Amino acid sequence: MKNYYNNTMKKTNTGRYIAPLIHVWAFCILLLPLPKTAQVIADFENFNLNPPGTYAPSTNTAFVSSGLKFPYNWNSSFGGYWSGGWAYTNAWDSTTAGFTNLYGVKAYKGYNQSSVYVVGQDRARLILSQPGTTLTGFYVTNTTYAYKAIKFGDPFCRKFGDTTGTKSGGLYPQGGFPDFFKLSIRPYRYGQLQFDSAVVYLADYRSAVSANDFILDQWTWCSTSSLGQADSLEMRLFSSDVGSFGINTPLFFAIDHCMAELSKSGIYLNRNNPCKHWYNSSTDRIARSAETPESTEYTVCDARGILLYRGTWSGLELYWNTHVQPGMYYLSIQSTGGASTLKIFRQL
Repeated sequence: MKNYYNNTMKKTNTGRYIAPLIHVWAFCILLLPLPKTAQVIADFENFNLNPPGTYAPSTNTAFVSSGLKFPYNWNSSFGGYWSGGWAYTNAWDSTTAGFTNLYGVKAYKGYNQSSVYVVGQDRARLILSQPGTTLTGFYVTNTTYAYKAIKFGDPFCRKFGDTTGTKSGGLYPQGGFPDFFKLSIRPYRYGQLQFDSAVVYLADYRSAVSANDFILDQWTWCSTSSLGQADSLEMRLFSSDVGSFGINTPLFFAIDHCMAELSKSGIYLNRNNPCKHWYNSSTDRIARSAETPESTEYTVCDARGILLYRGTWSGLELYWNTHVQPGMYYLSIQSTGGASTLKIFRQL
């Protein structure tokens, strides 16, 4: 290892070795998937809300629970209001209708009668802070605001089922319009929104049998494990009640008891090893020396040269993990001390 290191590295006038500008290592590395995962649960019970209240800072300030980040948006217009994202609360109110009750849920309390839960708006993003995280799922239910509007209607939206018989223009019997209110979850990977999604219906009147119509009033499990590892997840609400200004149904929902898995397989970079690059099959790590303490840029490309991932490494260790198919990849590292490209192979 020492002779190969000396023959391939260039020595500067400071006595330091650096890599050539672009150097492809000739040896192969096998990245073997390791069945190591750690499960985390965000139940929000660590947030202290006594007396009952709601997370409502007058700035855009996200909150974090068990490594899951929940952005919160505040608009200072009209005296200030919560304009998007998430808010945690223990404002138990299952009876008050209308927009004055933004945080109550029809289920009254959180999942399994817990104290604190989270209310989200349309287009809320849930950020998975640690690379290699898969959101397994969460419990979801309707806010009281949305539930009451769907069941009874209000000045802004109609009662589901079109009981007046006017919405469908005679295509459906009175009360039989196939209304729905659903939550769709889509993942972001490498900053790009993906097409795959997980869907849960918060209200469903699509059945030809009216006895099957329902509006969710209890906590129900929503599985998102099929979406796999992601940077973040976008929550979108859709409704059949749409007017000239968009969806009429109140675009709010509630979640609790979020479960996620942190995978331990993947690529690691570490500054604490004396060699420039090395591979340890027992830990599945690629290590790099601590010669350049400044930030280091890295990219991962497939065999065709298509960029898959880009980032900056400024800590002691960098961990890259994502949906990596079997095949050849190039891990390129660039800093003021030089640049190198490591050829790696992944097998099943």
